[in-house]
Amino acid sequence: MILNPYYKDKLANKTVTILDDYVTNGISFEAARNLLEAENVKQINFVAIGRFRSRMSNGLGIYQKESYSLAKDLFSANTSAQLTKRDKDFGMNGKYDESAHADLADLAKLF
Repeated sequence: MILNPYYKDKLANKTVTILDDYVTNGISFEAARNLLEAENVKQINFVAIGRFRSRMSNGLGIYQKESYSLAKDLFSANTSAQLTKRDKDFGMNGKYDESAHADLADLAKLF
């Protein structure tokens, strides 16, 4: 995953909101979060639409928070990443919220 070159030098000190489908364990958001943090984004809001379940954890969601040190050009395939921290217990107590279906319907009206 790379950042769109259009945003080069436009992200620092900005607030960014990401809308994502949440199907597995947060890997796409973690990739985006690491890239945005490397570009000094002030605040990242994450809105996840989807399920938050895991067969491995009795139906409870497991979000895998992973931090990376990124090097080289974040706007091309020349980026390299080194895992610096993995929060193994982060998200272990997530719960599936059936009432979120109503929130999703309201959100769909915006689009």
